[in-house]
Amino acid sequence: MSKGLLLWRFPSKSDLAGWVQVRLRPMSDEAVVFVQRGDEKLLRDFSQHCHEIVQDRDVSFTLNHRIKLYERWLSSGQPCLMATMDASKALIGASVVLPLTFDAYRDFSSGQLDALDIESFHIDADDDAKERYLLVDMWAFSPHAFETSPGISLRSLIRHVAKLYNPYKQKAILLCSTGNRPLIKRLMHLEFEKGPKHRGADESVYSANLSNTGQYSEEIRPYYEELRRVIRSYHQQPFEW
Repeated sequence: MSKGLLLWRFPSKSDLAGWVQVRLRPMSDEAVVFVQRGDEKLLRDFSQHCHEIVQDRDVSFTLNHRIKLYERWLSSGQPCLMATMDASKALIGASVVLPLTFDAYRDFSSGQLDALDIESFHIDADDDAKERYLLVDMWAFSPHAFETSPGISLRSLIRHVAKLYNPYKQKAILLCSTGNRPLIKRLMHLEFEKGPKHRGADESVYSANLSNTGQYSEEIRPYYEELRRVIRSYHQQPFEW
């Protein structure tokens, strides 16, 4: 998964309002495109972007392997891949979020299912499922994206999550796997729950409940409440996905 995941400075209570205004407001300026099955050019550009920014633990995992993997996930019919474009329509960011079935979530959370082994049948195609298990597999942005638009990576990920999760009628758990120490430190600060390590890898699973904000500490709870508020805003009015 992307080493850039969640690498932001968490605000103090006094800074929360301004931090939210910059980083958690609904996206409106940046264009996003959900990669469609059959769009070979966008899929290759998307995969190339991910491959250049993210260093996979398996050095034998080539660009063509990545393209085949993403084609497999797209066959589920779910909007798993989202590209973020700048004003000139150049690709500056990519996110991969997989809505897992309960069985896949259970196996992934226990370290028994690796992301590279996820098939289309592991992805929940039911848009109205009462519970969503959202695996953030990729979150990669070009360095210059942060210079031109502060908070763009987080706003982009939230928009992708909102595409897959409606808090008015669904519960959701957000999860990822990583062995990156700076990232782990931030995940633990955000009170993500640590799970077991994956087989044959120095990576553990981390998860956060987006539905039950009451389980978090007084310091962290406002962040999750604002996060839910922003996600709900995408479902309060007709929105052009």
